[in-house]
Amino acid sequence: MSITLNSPKYADTRSLAYQMHKKQQDRKARKNFTPELFERFFRRNEGTTDYATIPTVTLSGDFVIEFDALAVDAGVAGVLVGSGANTNNNIFISSRDISIRDNNGTTISTSGDVFPSQVLNHVRVQKVGSALDITVNGVTSGSGTSTGSFIVDQLYTRLSGLLSLSGILANLRIYDNGTLIRDYPLDDNTDILRNRVATVGAEIVHGVLDNTFINIGSTTLSASGTGSKTTDWIDVSVGNDFLILPNGTSTRSVWQYTTDGGSTVFYGAGNLSGGSGSASANGLITPPANATHIRIYFRIGSTDLATDISIRQADGYGTVINGTADQWALYQQQVAGEYLGPELVVNGGFDTDLSGWTQSAADTWVWDNGVARHTGAGSNIRSDSLTVGIAYRVSALLDITTGTMQIYAGLGSPQGLENVAGVYTYDAVATTDGIIYITTGADSNGVDNVSAKEVLSVA
Repeated sequence: MSITLNSPKYADTRSLAYQMHKKQQDRKARKNFTPELFERFFRRNEGTTDYATIPTVTLSGDFVIEFDALAVDAGVAGVLVGSGANTNNNIFISSRDISIRDNNGTTISTSGDVFPSQVLNHVRVQKVGSALDITVNGVTSGSGTSTGSFIVDQLYTRLSGLLSLSGILANLRIYDNGTLIRDYPLDDNTDILRNRVATVGAEIVHGVLDNTFINIGSTTLSASGTGSKTTDWIDVSVGNDFLILPNGTSTRSVWQYTTDGGSTVFYGAGNLSGGSGSASANGLITPPANATHIRIYFRIGSTDLATDISIRQADGYGTVINGTADQWALYQQQVAGEYLGPELVVNGGFDTDLSGWTQSAADTWVWDNGVARHTGAGSNIRSDSLTVGIAYRVSALLDITTGTMQIYAGLGSPQGLENVAGVYTYDAVATTDGIIYITTGADSNGVDNVSAKEVLSVA
């Protein structure tokens, strides 16, 4: 005896009932669809002593340089791409416009305030023959004639700290005569900036250090004693090869190179990112053009540590100078295209108490089952979570029973004066100070789920 299932789910796939069922399921799937949001790291250059270096790129013919950039204040001059040798060879922001100055000192600029503050703007500089065009956010607004070459070896600055950018640089690509030669996403979350055009080479050496020792200032090797270890000499290609050197737990790193396999040794003390005396001197080095061999010298002291090391060729990689770990943050791209950074408010949910928050008048706010509840007249509760000059998305659940409540993203940036309970979200630039204020003049009003995240708008 056959069993008949009445549900259209089990009907013949060619039947009308099954086709209608399938359409209904597709509608439900679309209704419940939650897009997977893209995440990436951005680095915010502080703009005083921090910048980055990359191996020198010389563009003598046709070229394209494109990138995304955000300036905290685009009215203030700041270099995006530059040279450590002179004040020429840089692309910079000035009065909300973009300029490029070639090696001859010729400057070509946009006009019309095309580069707004607090926005990730896309910039493309293209040179064909002697004709140079600057395009910002899809609109070409600067053109001119350039007969000079263009040389790049620094990011965020020129002359190692002059007119440094306070802001963000990302997705830098450099094309030379139609060929992509450098591709820096600048999403590394480390001081080492990878070049996606280059494939990192195989391990030249990897493993524990051997038992040879070398004395500082001498090329004499000894199999006994304490103080230092070195790798064996490693062949490198003649020219500027860039090597990554994580060195683990050593307290000091010095690299040495030779032009003849060991008879003549030159020292490169402190030329690793992290420098002499660093607990972790991971970084990049550039052997001189005539170097044929290289080795890494580690000062161990009286302890014979079995420190793993790794040396691999990494052409075109860059290095952040004077950077800090907290300049990197993970951002999530939203459906509308903007990016939101990590949560900055501590105890915004008031789960167990009001810790992390300050009251303008003592004992005028109390913890009430996961809500900060106002009990006194004319006072605010505040959290020092923001940085002046940065754009944020601030939100909170306002439990309004009478009167009004207001959110300030820094004094001078009040948002809507609300009189109905609900969740309110605002985008604002913190001005005057970096404090979130929740204000109310009425008793019994409360606040919960306070959030503040940096927002990166995309042009």
